[in-house]
Amino acid sequence: MDVVIYALPIVATILFVICGLVYAAHKQAAIWLLFLPGTVALLVALCLFWQKAVTFEIENPPFSITVESGLTGKTRDSVVLFCEYYKNMLSPIPVALFIRIVNLQSIQADISQLQIEVELTKEKWIFPASWIEGEYIPDYMPLASLASPPSQSVRLYLVGSSLRTILESRPIQPHETVRGWVLLDMPSTYDSAVQPLVFRITVKDTAGHKFIKIHPTDEKIDENVLPERGFRWESPLDLSGYSIHHLTDRSH
Repeated sequence: MDVVIYALPIVATILFVICGLVYAAHKQAAIWLLFLPGTVALLVALCLFWQKAVTFEIENPPFSITVESGLTGKTRDSVVLFCEYYKNMLSPIPVALFIRIVNLQSIQADISQLQIEVELTKEKWIFPASWIEGEYIPDYMPLASLASPPSQSVRLYLVGSSLRTILESRPIQPHETVRGWVLLDMPSTYDSAVQPLVFRITVKDTAGHKFIKIHPTDEKIDENVLPERGFRWESPLDLSGYSIHHLTDRSH
């Protein structure tokens, strides 16, 4: 295969050169016998090269991605986790995932993209599935669990690091594993998402290496919220007078 990929462009180049030399005297022969076969050889080489590149990427992915645990709501309001923003404002957090990323490359990877999407509609005939993306909850926003009455609410703290903070602070070393939480608010269309939820997680580094993982939640990831990657419930918190408004709705 490699010999063919490299030989075809050479053959095409030779045919193009000869075509140029004889074109003035034999136009039709040059086009049909030299130019067209050279073009076909070049196109075949490009197709084979692309096929090889895609196959190599599939067989040798740059990263592995695993959702180790998480808390998700069937709707964006049926949650126990909230964040505080502005004054007396709470936003529900319908998606909280503890994600593991492994750099499978022999070089360090500086991550330029971490994207998490939720499947809204499945593929139908020739129509692709549609996906929605949420808004990341910044680390500086305090977390809380809203109780009834609100005066009996409690402050929450993440056990484990924020994945975005790790990825933005330094490269992932060769064959290194990093873990951390990603918290998202979702748009109103989340309430119509495919159930059980299906996540599409994309990781890309500055070198252009990209990996996409489709992750269904059939395995009940909320049951895997363990002490080393969970939440710590601490001081009582009086949230009386607070109003609930989604971060994703701020521009509406």
